[in-house]
Amino acid sequence: MIVTAVVVLRYLARRRAANGGTPTGFWKMMSSRAGAIGIAVLLVVSASAATYTISVAGHQGAKLNWGDEGAGGSVNEIVVIPGVVIPGVAG
Repeated sequence: MIVTAVVVLRYLARRRAANGGTPTGFWKMMSSRAGAIGIAVLLVVSASAATYTISVAGHQGAKLNWGDEGAGGSVNEIVVIPGVVIPGVAG
């Protein structure tokens, strides 16, 4: 969504410049090559920060869910739920 907004803003800035208007301030930055590079760097940094945040949150969730079990517990353990019968599983 952010990338779409950047593309639209750059299009509008270039269209303003093509119509004979002299871009100033924000529009000048948006229509320049340096502005495009700066925005690309900001997008990469923000995407990296979002990826890191999601990774940390996922790791925290896994630690809360698994607790000490992940330190050496068996993956093949059968969980017995009272009153639930699964055909083919002795229990």
